[in-house]
Amino acid sequence: MGKKYDHVITKCKEGENWTKVTFKPDLEKFKMAELEEDVVVLMKKWVVDIAGCLGKTVKVELNGALPKNGDRWEICVSLCDGQF
Repeated sequence: MGKKYDHVITKCKEGENWTKVTFKPDLEKFKMAELEEDVVVLMKKWVVDIAGCLGKTVKVELNGALPKNGDRWEICVSLCDGQF
């Protein structure tokens, strides 16, 4: 987290307008071989939340696939007795 790398800016094709953000964790610095499963699950949840918040005009992908088959929100309603 102490190293800073120059960003890479790639021009879009004519008529395109997009932004791509890529995350590459520095596993070696933290003496890890891979991200822990709970961290990966949390990151996937964030991608789904972002997709739901941004609306259908924005395409959000995780590892080349749309989260939750492209659905924007999953809603669940349940009765409760006043407690969670």
